[in-house]
Amino acid sequence: EILFESHEAMSRPTAVQAGLSRSGSTLAWQIMCDLLKSPVCKTHEYIDYGKVPVVVTIRHPLDAITSLARASAKPESLWIVKNTANEMLKFMDRHKGPILVLRYESWWPDLANCVTQIADFFGIQCIGDDLGKILLRRNMTANKAIADRLDSWDDRDATENLHGNHIGSGKVGQYKSSMGSSMKLIANRELHDFMNYFGYEL
Repeated sequence: EILFESHEAMSRPTAVQAGLSRSGSTLAWQIMCDLLKSPVCKTHEYIDYGKVPVVVTIRHPLDAITSLARASAKPESLWIVKNTANEMLKFMDRHKGPILVLRYESWWPDLANCVTQIADFFGIQCIGDDLGKILLRRNMTANKAIADRLDSWDDRDATENLHGNHIGSGKVGQYKSSMGSSMKLIANRELHDFMNYFGYEL
């Protein structure tokens, strides 16, 4: 899945948002669009983007699996997350441009810090009223209001790149109580390299 703010973003992106599924990637993309006011590519695929700056969002993959299964009801959620995670690891080593990694567990509870990190990465000053306007527009409550107007995961708001049932609790560590022990063992095995690379608990 590759989504673009416009056809221009497809051919000449000024920036790329590439995230693990259910890592807050849509919100990060929305913030980037507000800050940059120029074409931004949003993707879960890791092709050659040359030297274009990339913002990568990550999350504990077992939480990502749990969240994707809840939102989309897809039984293959584990394999979707695994494939994205594996491609991300290859991308981290080969991308020629600057990369900002945003860890869900750190930035999701503190959106102001998230906006500031992205702004600093692109050399943009975003303080005071400018920061306040973005935080008022870009948050879980605002996105949930849009997602709740859609019928299902297969329905999507093309402007904001939100699916129906898109917004959950945002809780960190939800897999611990909702994922069975056998699934945890499989997920830990399949996602070991990703978890080790980014320092997630095995």
